[in-house]
Amino acid sequence: PLAIDANTVSRLAEMVSHTIGFDLERIGVNSVVRAAHEVQAYSKASTIQTLEDQLTHDPVCRQLFIESIVVPESWLFREPKVFQHINTLLCQRLQKQSEVMMLSAPCANGEEACSIALSLLESGHSQNQFHIIATDISRHAVKQARSGLFSENAFRTIDETRKKKWFTSTATGLQVARAIQATVEFLDRNLLHSHTENELIQKAQGPFDLICCRNLLVYFTKPM
Repeated sequence: PLAIDANTVSRLAEMVSHTIGFDLERIGVNSVVRAAHEVQAYSKASTIQTLEDQLTHDPVCRQLFIESIVVPESWLFREPKVFQHINTLLCQRLQKQSEVMMLSAPCANGEEACSIALSLLESGHSQNQFHIIATDISRHAVKQARSGLFSENAFRTIDETRKKKWFTSTATGLQVARAIQATVEFLDRNLLHSHTENELIQKAQGPFDLICCRNLLVYFTKPM
């Protein structure tokens, strides 16, 4: 691996900040170095300058760098009170409108979005009363989320009764029920791009009723 000094880390961190808004102090120097080495292993860059050029001009290398920086790891029903609040909000909004629009960003592998849908269906709401749009900058995470497959690690706070009712065991993981998947639309998007904002507003047909952004703002620079 290339020797990556403090100046290089600073330049790479600035690029990350400009692209996805992350603060170097939050993501850590080691994360930047690890991500740079991931790109180098892929691109075979032999100098720091070549590596920086690839990260600047090659979208594949840049996406690989981003994938290495972000940590799309969560679990189902993380902090149960959140979902109790969402159910209360849905009931309030449905008194005045027929459908509630929600955004889960970042969605990681789909744990939060599926937990929201599952809790609302368990509360007696129908699929046509709410819609969840879930986004993440990690294309790998969104691909996994669309599959509806979860590892055992995602079930650390979910009871067996609920697990058996809504998930089916397969050779590659536990598959969430289609009723859950039907309420969620997964998109790989960068929230900082202006066209993402426009697209999301169009999909929601106006402002969202609820935005869940767990572990997002804490990583941003203050301007972002």
